[in-house]
This record gives sequence, C-alpha cells and structure tokens, in this order.
Amino acid sequence: MVLSKIEVKPETSLMEIREMKSGRLTQLVKTLPDGTKDKSECYLFIKTLIITLNQYFGVTWSDFQITQTAEDFYSRFYYWHIGDYKKFMQKCKLLEYGKIYGQFVPVTLMEWAQFYDTEWMQVSEQISYNKHDQLVKQNEREREGQIRGETTTEIEYRKFINNYYKSNLNNKQQ
Repeated sequence: MVLSKIEVKPETSLMEIREMKSGRLTQLVKTLPDGTKDKSECYLFIKTLIITLNQYFGVTWSDFQITQTAEDFYSRFYYWHIGDYKKFMQKCKLLEYGKIYGQFVPVTLMEWAQFYDTEWMQVSEQISYNKHDQLVKQNEREREGQIRGETTTEIEYRKFINNYYKSNLNNKQQ
C-alpha cells in the first residue's frame, strides 16, 4: 500500500481511482492490546504528504502545524482511498483548487481537501447509482426469465454465462 506503487496519472479520473481499490488509510490503524486504536501510521503517512507539498511550494511549517493538520486531515478524510491522496497531491501541485499567492498554510490545504472531497462525494453517488441501476436491470432480467417460464436452473445458467463472458471480457481488456 505504498503511495509510489500506485500509478495515478494526471488524466486519471476520480472514478478510475475508486475502481482501483487501492485500499484505505484506515487499514494502517492498529488495535493495541488494551483495545485503543493507534493511528500513528496514518498520521505519519499524511505528515509525509504535507511535508512533500511544503517542499514543493517552498514553505516551512512548524512541527505543531504539521502534526495538527495531519490529525485534523485524518479525522475529516479518513475514508479516502490511498489513490485519492496521490490524486489530491497532483491537483494541489497543479493549483487546481486555487492560487497560493506566496503562502501555503494549513487552512489552504484543508480548504483544498474539502474541494476534493466534494468531488469524491459526487463520484461516490455516481458509483451508488450505477450499482443500483445494475441491480435493477438484473432483477428485471430475472423476472422476464420467470415470466417466460424458465426454470430456476435456466435462469441461474444464464447468469453464469453472462458473468463468465463479462469476466473474460474484463480479463482481455486488462
């Protein structure tokens, strides 16, 4: 789950990033023997991103600013996928969410993250709608098969054939 191993090109859409299933940052959370959650690796991951952006923009934040921003960032955007962090960094470097006018401060980063999160939510809604539509169509096909008098075995066989061809098609496209 290393960020450098995840290939996100500038033209990669948010939908494609979500389909990558690159994992979530929450996978780095460890449960300690006393039952508490250790999020230090999540914070370290985000701190690394913040420091990288600081170096890119030629600014220096205090340790307190970095630590506090990393904690705030994680508590607000814990559900992002790892690929989302890489895409977000690309968009930040390209100033897609606004100019910095010589200052790159924690508030700017959090504001930009909110813009990205709005895009993220819109893509999430689209994914949900697509899944819903797919299920509705599948249910309609099953009902049509039952109306035509197909037996359960025939319907299950048709589903198997459809899935088999879809998986073969997907494998060929990769």
